[in-house]
Amino acid sequence: WGLKGGKILCQGDVTDYVAESMEGGVVEIEGDAGNRLGSASPGEEVGMKGGTIIVRGSAGSELGRRMRRGLIAVCGDVGSFAGTMMDGGSILSFGDFEERLGAGMDRGSIIAFEEPDLLPTFKYNCTYSPSFLEILLPELEEYDLPVKDKHVDGKFSRYSGDLAALGKGEIFVWEGD
Repeated sequence: WGLKGGKILCQGDVTDYVAESMEGGVVEIEGDAGNRLGSASPGEEVGMKGGTIIVRGSAGSELGRRMRRGLIAVCGDVGSFAGTMMDGGSILSFGDFEERLGAGMDRGSIIAFEEPDLLPTFKYNCTYSPSFLEILLPELEEYDLPVKDKHVDGKFSRYSGDLAALGKGEIFVWEGD
């Protein structure tokens, strides 16, 4: 799946390891995605290096493992270890994230619209309206994601970490209405 450009539309569910070495383009998944979506192939140091993945259902565990760049947006829930050893890019979910979110994360951004259980190695920084989300979220409406004005205008709590790793990653948690 070393996609470098173009667009792939998957009408239904997909299995494990989809878009694991993706470098560009768009993958839209109409159903659920299996484990390790946009992650590094077994034995590889780097996962997804660019592009956009849209999942209209839920996604399995280790989503974006060793991700370097790009965007993964999920309408539903995301399994455990999302963003593990992430080194860049963005992961966004409108559903719940399971345990170990961002474990070993060096860099990158994770955006949660439901309150996740964070590892103790993530430190609260502040609550504000990130300007990059005011640009990103309206663009995601093109993909029929459940973006609402209250998300675009809302406040997010920012946590930095994983402090057990490089610690330059960030998790944004929407504060609700």
